[in-house]
Amino acid sequence: MKIIRILREHDIFPERSPRSDDSYHLSREAVRIVLVDSENRVAVIHYPPNDVRGDWYELPGGGIDASETAEEALVREALEETGCAIVRCQEIGRIIEYGIRPDSMQDNHCFYAEVSGEKGKPRFTEQERQEFMQVVWLTFPAAHAIILDQVPRSLANARSLLLLELGLSMLK
Repeated sequence: MKIIRILREHDIFPERSPRSDDSYHLSREAVRIVLVDSENRVAVIHYPPNDVRGDWYELPGGGIDASETAEEALVREALEETGCAIVRCQEIGRIIEYGIRPDSMQDNHCFYAEVSGEKGKPRFTEQERQEFMQVVWLTFPAAHAIILDQVPRSLANARSLLLLELGLSMLK
């Protein structure tokens, strides 16, 4: 899958000194999904405010397990985080993030997909349930606006905004 963007922490936080890419010692592969329903609304994961942050929104996705491909992780994450089976999966590209967490690099395999059939109930992990995570379905402009206005800024914001723009261009 083609790399479409490399995001570095100093791109989002100019006050931080640039670091060489090889100084990030931890790495993770993940999938991200621009998942669209029959009404052209996009799935967005919402985390309510806690002691560390205010309301938080981002696109569904998560880590690729050692025994699975990116495509298998895509199907699993869609079911877990949105309760939806997916069809018409298309590659968007890879977004590499340096500094998503201290000393870490994340390689995001990004896809566009559509909901297949009826929406089901998310299958959140215990940790996700404890964080009161939920899926909401928003129009592309509403999702873009809510993510754009989030504080604090982060690499996840930049990734989600880019994917929303690319996903909107893929609508049929």
